Amino acid sequence: MKAFKTCYRSEDFEELRISNKVTLKFFKTRAPFESSTEMHLYFNDVYIILKGKALVNVSENFSGGEEQALGEIRNCHLDTYDVFEVQEGDIFFIPHGTAHNLIVDSGEFEQIVLKIPK
Repeated sequence: MKAFKTCYRSEDFEELRISNKVTLKFFKTRAPFESSTEMHLYFNDVYIILKGKALVNVSENFSGGEEQALGEIRNCHLDTYDVFEVQEGDIFFIPHGTAHNLIVDSGEFEQIVLKIPK
């Protein structure tokens, strides 16, 4: 399974550094929401879905984007992609090098994101 992480706007967003390598982020939003597409060269993302449903688009085939930090590409275009539905209770793994974004079409959505080095 390939496959979200960072979204900013007017949502509640908190981050906790667990160690010098692992970060835990709490993300909460409501529909309609679509994150920018991003890819991490050096980190895997693990989504733990706490509430609601969302779609996660993922692909190893992407183009463009801007490197905003070392190995952190934002606003890339997914050339081809797979779509996964995630819901409360799911754990979703996104390997490093995989571009991804998150879409919430209805209701509220909450997740924890673990950023773990590759």
